[in-house]
Amino acid sequence: MKTKYPRYKQGELDEIGEKIKDKDKEILDEFLKKSSITASEKKVAKIRKLLIQFFDVTELSLTKQNKESVDSFLIVLNNCDKSVWTKDELKVYIKQFLNWHYKDLELVENFKASGKKEINPKITENNLITEDEIEKMLRQTESFKESAYLLVAFQTGARPQELITMLWQDVKFEDEYADLTLFSSKTKRARTFPVVKKTMKALWDWKQHFSYSDVKPQDYVFPSRWRDRPLTTAGINKMLRRMAKKAGIQKDVWGYLLRHSKATRLYEELPQQIVEKLMGHKNMAGIYAHISSKKAREELLKKVYHIEDLPPKKKEELEKKIEDQSKIIKSDQKIIQQHTNAIIEIKNMVDIFEPHFKKLRKNNPEIQKQIEQLEVR
Repeated sequence: MKTKYPRYKQGELDEIGEKIKDKDKEILDEFLKKSSITASEKKVAKIRKLLIQFFDVTELSLTKQNKESVDSFLIVLNNCDKSVWTKDELKVYIKQFLNWHYKDLELVENFKASGKKEINPKITENNLITEDEIEKMLRQTESFKESAYLLVAFQTGARPQELITMLWQDVKFEDEYADLTLFSSKTKRARTFPVVKKTMKALWDWKQHFSYSDVKPQDYVFPSRWRDRPLTTAGINKMLRRMAKKAGIQKDVWGYLLRHSKATRLYEELPQQIVEKLMGHKNMAGIYAHISSKKAREELLKKVYHIEDLPPKKKEELEKKIEDQSKIIKSDQKIIQQHTNAIIEIKNMVDIFEPHFKKLRKNNPEIQKQIEQLEVR
């Protein structure tokens, strides 16, 4: 059993995989065949590499694993510097393999992944990323590539997979904008999304400072350390989280959050049919548009009750009139209050002297007669 998780170099896992022979190879191939029922060819190849890592770290046959070897592997994995998402991915597929082959629940009882909800929390209107936060993150980027990716991802709202597989031949620079052709492996469709101003400039700057001086049309726009391999989604998420943390943003930021944030804004401002075309959606407004209650109220007033916001100048004039009227009303209220206080004071005096008047009238007939004459007049 290895005591430290290896850092595998390119092609190293394939070399280790060739050492898996006989019964181990038979079982591995059978499990991968089962996985291919629901997983793509690319995913199956990834699962194979994950299981090869398990085989290599435990230094034990896949058919001779036991509770001690499995728990020891988990200790080595948990103590390594891999990202939470990579660790969880290893745990998920190794656990599936052990359950499938050994059918022993005790063997996998310590496989505890962080879980998708904890890794990428539920997206609501409160944790969408804002333009101000993107600006703060932009100041924490470490290269032209990072700046370009951040701005392109936020302005286009593209799926991370669409951006990391984009080639330079998919980018067409014009005078005032650049057209990006995005291909979705999910929908098997391509679409064009224009980027402008700062995003276009960041993309152009990155091309001028590209990792390789002889930029080729077939080069990935966002390559990894190897020219013929793009960045990974895990790498993108790690990069975004680093930027957000250094920028002091108290949110968990990852690739799809940028997509949801952009989609929500577009669904608020453009017709659904247009947004679906731009975002590569199909009847997905309810999933991707995290419209706030404030925005829903504004739409109700505007589109149902036909009450629209006034132009800034008209709004300012109306607010001035309201302010002036408020001052007049306050002044009138003050005068009314003064009069009311005077009336109350007079009434109090009447209440005090009225018993004396009654007594005086009763005891003096002449005064009573004069008062009656006055009342007749």
